[in-house]
Amino acid sequence: DLDVEARRLAQEIGINLRRAATAGTHPLFVRMIRELIMERTEGAPARYLGTHGPSHNVCEATCCLPKTNN
Repeated sequence: DLDVEARRLAQEIGINLRRAATAGTHPLFVRMIRELIMERTEGAPARYLGTHGPSHNVCEATCCLPKTNN
């Protein structure tokens, strides 16, 4: 478990380690995950903030590769 390893290393080198809380089972987080699943499996409309609408949600296989000047 990374938390155990990180805490052990922090103690060994003398630094204070604080673990941030996670969204876990907060009802708003669970609802968001459900909505994302419904968008992809049931075709539910994507919700978004702002006026530009949602961006793409599927990347091309090469989208994160460095661009070449060939």
